[in-house]
Amino acid sequence: MRNIIPETYFSFTEHTQLFLLSCAVGIILGIIYDFFRTFRIIIPHNAVLVMLEDIIFFAVYIIIFISFISAYARGQFRVFYILGNILGFILYFFTVGRIAVLVIKKLVYLIKSVLLIILKPFFLLYITVRKKLHLKFVDFYENFINRLKIFFLPLIDKYKMLYNKRVIHNRKNVKFYASKKKEKKGKG
Repeated sequence: MRNIIPETYFSFTEHTQLFLLSCAVGIILGIIYDFFRTFRIIIPHNAVLVMLEDIIFFAVYIIIFISFISAYARGQFRVFYILGNILGFILYFFTVGRIAVLVIKKLVYLIKSVLLIILKPFFLLYITVRKKLHLKFVDFYENFINRLKIFFLPLIDKYKMLYNKRVIHNRKNVKFYASKKKEKKGKG
């Protein structure tokens, strides 16, 4: 009986098929990247979040690439697989991807404008109620803080007795009267 040795190399047609398949994987990666672009259109991001999304995208790319090599290429790595991925991604990105992003932008704008029309009365109601409640709560807060300040006033403050700070401000001759008492004690 003859031992059957599995093929360890690919023929030219198999390499061509794998290259075209890697281009198709690149198109799939372009579609996945469009999900990230759509998310960025809906919710604008700062540079840090965009960087995190790009890192996530490259992690997804690595997982897909390793799965592709394991499933279709018998675990053999070839540079033209990466080139096929890049070519498929670029073809999708600059053809269908541009049209998809334009359509998504218009849909997002349409949905936002419809939601704005529907929710505008609720926003206006919220703003008026908030203003009225804000004024009441600010007044309450200021009164509460003023009462706390009065409550925590020290009774002795630098040689003078304070029972009510407001009364002392209203009495004009307090310092004058206290200085007369000291003079009388000194003369006696």
